[in-house]
Amino acid sequence: MKNTINILFLLLFTYSLSQKSDIYEIEFVKYFKIDENKFYESSSNNPDRDVVERNKRNFTEEQFFVLICDEKESLFNNIAKLDNSQTESEVFESNGNRVVYNNNSGLIFYRNLENNISMIPNDQKTMIQDSLYNFDWNVNYTEEREILGYKVKKATAKGLEDGTEITAWFTPEIKISQGPYLYWGLPGLILKIDIDVYSDIGLAYFIDSYHFEAKKITKINSPQILTPNTKKKNIISPEELQQKKEAQTQKAKEYLEGGVDKD
Repeated sequence: MKNTINILFLLLFTYSLSQKSDIYEIEFVKYFKIDENKFYESSSNNPDRDVVERNKRNFTEEQFFVLICDEKESLFNNIAKLDNSQTESEVFESNGNRVVYNNNSGLIFYRNLENNISMIPNDQKTMIQDSLYNFDWNVNYTEEREILGYKVKKATAKGLEDGTEITAWFTPEIKISQGPYLYWGLPGLILKIDIDVYSDIGLAYFIDSYHFEAKKITKINSPQILTPNTKKKNIISPEELQQKKEAQTQKAKEYLEGGVDKD
């Protein structure tokens, strides 16, 4: 009887180990391809050429990210080491308007396929929780490549932004439906994303395309906790964030119009 129990325990233990999902760590690089002539044209109203050249570097320098994922969860983190003076950048559109944007250093994006949720930091105390964006992938292609020793297949979809189209390269050899940033939903791990930009509105005027490309893949043997610690975070929905922004805008408008006591 004792031997039977020991054998049963061993079988259950072996089965539980076999059910553990593989965890992968993938290092990605993100880069833009810009039209330099259009970039300088859009910056023609800026008299400070040092700022113009700094803006160009901001768009052409590579950014580095890491994706840690299994078949259910993923964390996507910007690992660029930037000082505080580099956390914001500015560019000038063709009409001369100044645009300030955040480079998202330290961004941690969480995705849970099983529960159909994503969470992304809005600030140090607030995270935005939303359902996953479902891409309408077209996988009817015969084209194949090789990335980091893995055979990858082509898929395409409409981009997240207006006037953009996505080409994804995924490997069925790693049967995890994850990918960099918001991109997921293919029958294999996404190792490369190419986003072609066809819009001429705003910053898109001089951006031809931008890309996420895997540079290193490591299979992790040690256990990893992928779920972020949200105990000290305020979790809100995109709708609540929009309402908050609208309230702040209305308050600022009333202040400027004299509708709020300034004392």
